[in-house]
Parts: sequence; C-alpha cells; structure tokens
Amino acid sequence: MFNHTNSAAPHDDVLRLFEYAKSLLDLHQDTGVEFWRNIDETALEVWVREDHADKSKLLGSRDTLTDLRELLSRHLAKMRCAAEWVHRIIEVSGNSHLKPDGNYRPPFWSLCHDYPALIRDCYRHEDLPHAILTLMNRWYLPSPSGDAAGVTQFLQHTLIKTSDSEPLARFLAEPWLAGNRFYVDRDLLQPIIGNATNERKVLIVPRLKEWQESSHALTSANATPVIEKGTSTERLTETFSDGLLRLSILGSSEYLELVRSRIAVLYLLDTGALFVEYPWHRFGSGQRRLDQPHAIASGQLPVEGAQYPVERRDDMAVAVNWIGERITELPKWHVDTGRSST
Repeated sequence: MFNHTNSAAPHDDVLRLFEYAKSLLDLHQDTGVEFWRNIDETALEVWVREDHADKSKLLGSRDTLTDLRELLSRHLAKMRCAAEWVHRIIEVSGNSHLKPDGNYRPPFWSLCHDYPALIRDCYRHEDLPHAILTLMNRWYLPSPSGDAAGVTQFLQHTLIKTSDSEPLARFLAEPWLAGNRFYVDRDLLQPIIGNATNERKVLIVPRLKEWQESSHALTSANATPVIEKGTSTERLTETFSDGLLRLSILGSSEYLELVRSRIAVLYLLDTGALFVEYPWHRFGSGQRRLDQPHAIASGQLPVEGAQYPVERRDDMAVAVNWIGERITELPKWHVDTGRSST
C-alpha cells in the first residue's frame, strides 16, 4: 500500500522518479550477478538525488520517500532473483548451451521444466520471466561491435583544443602540478565536456606532457587490476590503457566509491585536453576490489591468493608515502570554466 490519499498506487511524480531509477540501473549495471548482489535501495536513491537536485523538496517528503523506497525495494528484489537464477542456470550448473546467441533464445517454459522452484519465484515477483530473459540476453549475447580476438580495442574519446574552448583555456591556466589528481562534479565541467558523461564525478589528471603528441595511447581499452609489490609492501592497483593510468585502490577509494560504471577522466595536456571513459563498475567487480586492498596491504590476504597479476615495483615507497597519491575533491572555487552560477 502507498501513502498518498489514493493508496492503491503511487503519485505520478513518484512513478517518474522510479522510472528514472530503473533507467540508471539499466545504464550502469554490470554483466554478472555481483552487481545485483551489491546494489541496494540506498545507493540507488543517492544516484537519483545527485541527478535530480531540483527534486530535493519532493524527495524531502516522507510520503514520497516511503513510496519510492517501496517501489525500489520490490524492483531490486525481482532483479536480484532474476540474476541469481541466470547465474545458477548457466554459470553454476554449467548449461552453456542455454546461452542465447543471434539465432537462439532459450524458451522460458523449458527452464521451468528443469528448475521447478523457478515457478514458485514467478508467483513471488511480477514479470520475473521477462527479467530473466532480459539478463540472459544482456550477459551473453555477442557484442554488436564484434571485437576481434588479439586486436587492441580503443575507447570512445574526445580531444578538446584550447583554441576551440575558452573555458578549457581558463581551466588550464590554473597552477596544475604533474602527479596531482582530483575529482570534480561533472556540472562544473559542463562548459568543457558538455554532456559527454553519465557519471557524476570526473577525474582530473593534469600535465601529461609526454602524451601530448600520442594521447591516443590513453584510449586503449586494455585494463586490469594488479598487485604492485615493493620491497616491503604491496598494494592493489587498477591499471588502464596498458598501465598508463594507475589508480591505487587505497589512495583512490574516496573517488572510486562515487563511481557508477565508468572512470571518466579529463587529461589536461599542454594545448588541450583528452576526455575518455574507462569501464569500472562500482557495484560489480569494483566492489570486490574496494573490499580487498587493506587485507593485501596488511598481509592478511597473501598476494599469491588474491588472484591478480603481481608487478614488481622496486621504486615503490612504503605505505606512508601513498598519501601523496590520494585523490580528493577539487574545491569548487578552483574550477573557473565560466559556468554560470544560476
């Protein structure tokens, strides 16, 4: 039951917020069960609030929040159930022949025949069959791009010249230091990057002189987590573009906690900027990464048992010096892009 006068259904404004929340799930979900196990109503509500600051009064209503949270809870329960069934049917049971492809979709009735408990869950969650088949298609249908094995893939990106962007010229005029990294709300960078990202936070990586002429290398899709092993310590690090961008999990956790499904980066070059997004799912595999770095650094989780490649870094300082690699939020007054405050 819902809390407004006509308690049979929620208000239209609540339904619009709910539909927006579902669109965020569709946009930012990972292709695996981890995302649905980790995402919750609280995180989804935060995303909605971040994207709809203009709805703060509406979201401040107890009745609105109660109705919205009820809808989110029901939807997430259904999607978790669907994800667990897809994982169980194909991954756990090893039924790879049931994976959909361009010519085959498994009929739902056949799944119910093999898994009778699925019928019970269909009574518990409205439209569960559609959710299961949708996730199957999303997880297992071949990519339309047809990525070729052994061929380096490159990410979509935008190269912005200062000669074409006065806001970028003002931004580059700030006293940036090589090695410093910050994150900033995307709205403050809108005069520079426009609507290029669906992420709320953008990572600023300044003064990469060495990549001015070969910035295309920064758009390589090759990414992997590694354990960097120094002479007396280890750390878990995300590497992107064949290791050209490295984010230690401990030093970057404040920023990574705010990521949805893409590391959105604005590289500041001498005569312009490069904007690129690297896939990184906060509530998918990213959750596992965020849970492990302290155990690795303290030695509670041996590097041999962490299932990540180990890279020898004899130049890596002891853990106390990692503070210099922390990524913090850039103060708003530092962002002079000519953006109107109204």
